[in-house]
Amino acid sequence: MKTILHIDFSSFYRKILNNVFSQAGFNYVEAKNFEEAFNVINNEPVDIIFTAVEFHFDDTARFIQTINESKFKFIPIFVITGNDSQKKKEELFSLGIVDYISKTTPVEEICKYIQFFNEKDTQIEQLRSLSIA
Repeated sequence: MKTILHIDFSSFYRKILNNVFSQAGFNYVEAKNFEEAFNVINNEPVDIIFTAVEFHFDDTARFIQTINESKFKFIPIFVITGNDSQKKKEELFSLGIVDYISKTTPVEEICKYIQFFNEKDTQIEQLRSLSIA
């Protein structure tokens, strides 16, 4: 079972995604800020990170950079936001995020997308483990 860490100060949105991801068979872990997120990442395996960008943008960018410069750099990071700023989107993609998802996207669609991503990731891992003569 894959573990999703969701970082968002909105307890309402964390509760919604908790229900959706848990029903889809994911282990859901939440954090309301980056300090809590680092505690989670350092203490349990995390396969996917979802982070809001409604935090101070420099904090979000620093968090993503810190993850990408650490032993956790292979954890894919998805940004989920209510702010559809093209400039922020470009900056975050330049930091290496996998996708930028609007909070207006129906949660069922977000879950389907993550399930699809998870299936592709599993297939890639299986290919990496094959020995080719």
